[in-house]
Amino acid sequence: MNSEVQPDAGNRVSTVTRSAAIFLVRALTPLHPGSGASVSGLADLPVQREAHTGLPVIYGSSVKGALRSWAPKKGLSQVEVRRIFGPEMGKGGESAGMALFTDARLLFLAVKSLEGVFAWVTCPFIVNRFFRDIEFAQRLTGGQANSTYPRVAWGHDGKALIAEDSAITVDLRGTKYVILEDVALQADPNLPRALDRAFEGISPYGEIKQRLAIVSDDTFRHLLSRGLSITPHIAINEETGTVSTLWFQEDIPPETIFYFSVFGDHQVLDRLLQKLPGPAHMGGDMTTGLGFVELLKFKVIGRREGSEG
Repeated sequence: MNSEVQPDAGNRVSTVTRSAAIFLVRALTPLHPGSGASVSGLADLPVQREAHTGLPVIYGSSVKGALRSWAPKKGLSQVEVRRIFGPEMGKGGESAGMALFTDARLLFLAVKSLEGVFAWVTCPFIVNRFFRDIEFAQRLTGGQANSTYPRVAWGHDGKALIAEDSAITVDLRGTKYVILEDVALQADPNLPRALDRAFEGISPYGEIKQRLAIVSDDTFRHLLSRGLSITPHIAINEETGTVSTLWFQEDIPPETIFYFSVFGDHQVLDRLLQKLPGPAHMGGDMTTGLGFVELLKFKVIGRREGSEG
């Protein structure tokens, strides 16, 4: 990794998409990937959201920028940082980075649960898109989607799919329920086995699975509308000691899990896989304890192995 030679335009795309790594992002503190000032709504400073779904997201540019600034703390040299992430802001014409970063998409939202304190909640739309993104990475790196995951075609508004040994169920007169925020759902212990396949070998999945609930898309949208916190913030006038500014900020709750992909050549991916897993920071307000996350390696895909690693 001691060279800064960049591929020419003709082979750059094939080089950058030669292999891929998918990472999970687990929020350790409230997370605020800011989208700027809001012109409507309760929050003056909302989080980034997908325009077509309304789901919270961390844009690829934010992921790349956060990891670039955190990379030296992870042990990457300045030469490696420039080669992988590209030059500093304002010098983009000099060269391009050797890695491509996707948006960090929502996978499991942390939601208050009557039993077990909190649950990780998702829905068929999110799970199916997650499977599709894995298969897309397989195809983009030159392989076939040889681990095709069956789609979750389920959407009963009154039920929640859970694991058989779930820690979030409540027994009411002989019937098990999952109570999330203000929603009571009958527990259905038929969590799709495709999730077990997708998370095979991922150590945190045992903990996740015991708290996991798949609810209908509509129920998930309702829980999402109640699940993000809106916190008041103030600024104090130093001369008078009184409040000079009041604003409300939207934050994603701790324990929420996102995922993103990084595409690059084998050297780039190997180096990132060595250094990225572990603590990092994404979003704003580091000095107030927001934005601390844990990066977890989820899956490695590439031509070198001929299949997912």
